[in-house]
Amino acid sequence: MEHGAREVYVRKTISARWPLISDYSRPKGAASDKDYVAMFSTTVGPGIRELADKWREEGRFLDSHIFQALALESAEAFAEVLHQQIRQMWGFGDSPNIPTQTYSEPNTGAQGIHSDIPHAPD
Repeated sequence: MEHGAREVYVRKTISARWPLISDYSRPKGAASDKDYVAMFSTTVGPGIRELADKWREEGRFLDSHIFQALALESAEAFAEVLHQQIRQMWGFGDSPNIPTQTYSEPNTGAQGIHSDIPHAPD
C-alpha cells in the first residue's frame, strides 16, 4: 500500500467531547473491512521526574530542564521508531521518497490519534 492510498473514515456520530477510537474505524461493509489499531506508550525509564524535581529544588534549574527535555525527546523518538516498525509489520512500509517530518502530517496512510495527559485530563 502506498502512503495516502487509505481514505480515513470519520463517523458523523462522533461526540464532540469524548470521541472513541472506534469513531475513526472503517464501517463494516466498507470497500476494505480491514482496519488496524495500535496502542503504545513510551518512556526512557522510571525516576525522570523525581530526579528533575530534585535538581530543581537544589537550584540546578538548567540541569533539570535539559534532563527533562532529553527524556521527552528520547521517548518521542522511540515512539516514532516503534510506529515505523508497526507500519512495516502491517505492510505500509516507509517510502524512501518521503521526508521524515511528513510522517506526522496528513495523507501518509495512517490516522494518528494521540492522547497526552494535557489533552485528555478526564
